[in-house]
Amino acid sequence: MNQAELDVVIEKHEKWLRDGYGERATLSGANLNGANLSYADLSYADLNWINWRDVVGLTVIAVQINTTRKNNQITYIKELEIWTTGCFQGTLEELKDSIEQTHASNDFLKRRYYRAINYILTEADFEEDLEETE
Repeated sequence: MNQAELDVVIEKHEKWLRDGYGERATLSGANLNGANLSYADLSYADLNWINWRDVVGLTVIAVQINTTRKNNQITYIKELEIWTTGCFQGTLEELKDSIEQTHASNDFLKRRYYRAINYILTEADFEEDLEETE
């Protein structure tokens, strides 16, 4: 998806958020390499399975973890406070609930997810510290 196509999707999504006449952005599976998402309101957009590499305007922290699906990825979009993994998208509390339900009998996988979450949160705090010192 090039920047012009992305701009159209974002414009329609923002109109959908504002008055219900646009259309919800479905960016699932999109390659946003180098995309500029500054000031884009992606609230409620489908953000699963996106290639976030080199996205401009959002702080995106992604961690690959080996779970029941090889090379699963947990992604945190800081400005939107949205977490994604597999087909899940939601808040941190919703992610934790999902992990507890999905892996109720597998403490090993739960610990693996929580290590990745803690790493992401540490990195998000580090980014915040850097911004304050600049």
